[in-house]
Amino acid sequence: MARWFDNSTDRAHRTRRSMSRVVAAGIAIAAAGTVSVATVSAHRIVSTTPTPSHGVAGSTALADTALVDADSSRHVAFSLWAPNTCGTDGATPVFTDNQAVTSSTLTNSTVTSRSFVPKHAGVYEWTAEVIVNSDGSIENGPTACTDEQVTVTAAAVQISTTPSNADGGPVGTSITDTAMVTGGVNPTGTVSFELFGPSNQNCLSGGDSSQTWLQRWTVALGGDGSASVPAPGYTTTVVGTYNWVAIYSGDADNLGVRSACGSESVTFTKATPTIVTTASHGGPVGTVIHDTALVSGGANPTGTVTFTLYPPSNPSCTNGDSSGAVQTVTVPLGSDGSASSAGTPFTTTEVGTYNWIARYSGDANNQSVSTACTDEQVTVGKDPTSVATTASAGGAPGITIHDSAKVTGIFQPTGTVTFTLYGPTDTTCTAAPLFTSTVALAADGTATSASFSGTKAAGTYNWVASYSGDASSAPSKSKCGAEPVSIVASGVQGITTPGTGLDGSITQVGLGIELLLGGFALFLGGELVKRTRRA
Repeated sequence: MARWFDNSTDRAHRTRRSMSRVVAAGIAIAAAGTVSVATVSAHRIVSTTPTPSHGVAGSTALADTALVDADSSRHVAFSLWAPNTCGTDGATPVFTDNQAVTSSTLTNSTVTSRSFVPKHAGVYEWTAEVIVNSDGSIENGPTACTDEQVTVTAAAVQISTTPSNADGGPVGTSITDTAMVTGGVNPTGTVSFELFGPSNQNCLSGGDSSQTWLQRWTVALGGDGSASVPAPGYTTTVVGTYNWVAIYSGDADNLGVRSACGSESVTFTKATPTIVTTASHGGPVGTVIHDTALVSGGANPTGTVTFTLYPPSNPSCTNGDSSGAVQTVTVPLGSDGSASSAGTPFTTTEVGTYNWIARYSGDANNQSVSTACTDEQVTVGKDPTSVATTASAGGAPGITIHDSAKVTGIFQPTGTVTFTLYGPTDTTCTAAPLFTSTVALAADGTATSASFSGTKAAGTYNWVASYSGDASSAPSKSKCGAEPVSIVASGVQGITTPGTGLDGSITQVGLGIELLLGGFALFLGGELVKRTRRA
């Protein structure tokens, strides 16, 4: 502000101070015997104007201009005083500058100081004095402290922010934020970071709103003007857009600043968990199987797991296929991420490879995931069977014999049984059989061969029964020697007990039927001779 001293109290005050100095100078000159009108003329400050009268710390250059009634034998000394220091004993100005009066005659002219940029906020004050060039004495001034006040306000700063995971990601990711404060005058203070969740897109904080920030951190501003949310920050829990707001506190010389809601939006989508499955082992047809799944990762997954089993006739796991799926079981996902279809097991009915597919349903924060067809294969083979056999009894050459078999397994077998008979000279059952009979297996699993009457030679005959197997049942065969049948031609006919199958034993009981018959014939013959002779 400009202050004019003509016709004013300030001017009178300065005039009195200036005149006292002039009178003193005149007295000194008179004492020396030299009196000059010029030496007693007043060189004075007419007015002063600070430029500007308001400024900003760290950026505004302050200067002072004095209108003086003086000539070039004088110069003006400018002083700028920091807030609350002007007029204080022992205080020194923050800036001083001397500028010469350029007018060669005693007339009004302006003198302007160099400029100075203050670093701190507050009310600064300029003072000015007219100085005699030859001896440096103060001829007029200084002006009053309150004449030229300049208000310097705190500097404005800028805040820029950089969120982690700026491109977003799956929910469950931990996020942080970093702020950089620039401009101003060596800013100090703190930065407060506020994180707002997807349900608070307007970043409402406190007050009457029930929606507020999820978490808040206050961090000291570093010497480089940066501040960061300490790791691990905040772990996202729901899908949606999160917003950071960074608030710089400001300090004595720098204004506070706040980033805008929406300037740091980070969107998180559903997490993708993993699913790992373990199927129970396979085995023969009739084996009971189930599947187990473990869902891990993601964001605390909940929901269900659906287990679908496809039969060997549907190797591509096609839902639209006529064979479709043979079982579908949906169970809740446990708190440990596990699920199992063991509560509803499946009894296999076909030979071949079964395929499990386990599908996790997903939830609000997790994507649905599934295993693929062929990831979980279970091989089921044919049901093993056994053959138990019972041969008819032996006897004299020419006796008619046959064999019977009982086939057993997990499921009721179907198919045929082939009976082969090997003669006395083929103890290993490797030569061509004497007799072969193939018979369909009855509903109760039994079969009986056709009869064989060609037992002309004495000795031990061996039956072997071979079961053909079917779609679900494996073939089986009795062992050579498990069913021996004895044919006796020397007066004693062997009677063979029935065989008992693969592990059966044979017991033979020999009776002297022919010997008894032969004795009875001799007795009859003797009686016939006796009667003939008598005649």
